[in-house]
Amino acid sequence: MLIGILSKKYVKEILELLNEKGELHFSQIHKEIPTHMSSLNRTLNELVKLGLISKRKEDNKQALPKTYYKLTPLGKKALLLYEVEKIIENSKNNQNIIIQIINGKNHNIINAKIVNIHNK
Repeated sequence: MLIGILSKKYVKEILELLNEKGELHFSQIHKEIPTHMSSLNRTLNELVKLGLISKRKEDNKQALPKTYYKLTPLGKKALLLYEVEKIIENSKNNQNIIIQIINGKNHNIINAKIVNIHNK
């Protein structure tokens, strides 16, 4: 389930890292994410299974091939949910929130407008 995985520890950081840096191999991700290798591997595999990131192996004739991970278009959309969460958490109880998500070919934008109920 998408919401379930997005609430797991380090998922937001992994998605943001891949969004910022592009394709990274496992050890590059591990340098940035302070968790056990087995936990990171499990989380990355869950993200791959849900289609939020893609995975490819590069066989460079060494003992172990490097595994690379990259954010998918669905993963970029999932990052928008963190923005929506932030907007909702920062709103006051007596206000309605109007959220417009624009997902164009080359951009993702969230416009949020907080409207006071009493002014309607």
